[in-house]
Amino acid sequence: MQETLQFFIVIPLVGFLASLLVPRKQEAVLSGITIATTGIHLAGTLAFIAWWGWSNSPTLDFKQFVLYKSPEFEFFIDYYFDRVTAVFALVGVVLTCLVAVFSRYYMHREEGFKRFFSTLLAFFLPVTT
Repeated sequence: MQETLQFFIVIPLVGFLASLLVPRKQEAVLSGITIATTGIHLAGTLAFIAWWGWSNSPTLDFKQFVLYKSPEFEFFIDYYFDRVTAVFALVGVVLTCLVAVFSRYYMHREEGFKRFFSTLLAFFLPVTT
């Protein structure tokens, strides 16, 4: 179950990197990548929460990797998933998906269309971790 959580970091990262490769003039492709990324993430989040809840909702806490280690201190990336995290993840994904769908039409032909959607995917990454 812990290995599955890592895919929730990879999905927005791949979407962000793909959005950087799309030319500025192709608004439909760029917004499609963003909506698809958030939609896949939403479906995955719902499936994971259902699977996690079905298995008696265990608290998942594991150390991913160590950034800095000294004899007195250890600084590491830790993944923690519990009931509060499940609610926050679900709300964050739903709101980001709604913003992406709304902004597709609202931001049409705006100067900063590509920058907005790339930034949305960049800020979506911390929401998912």
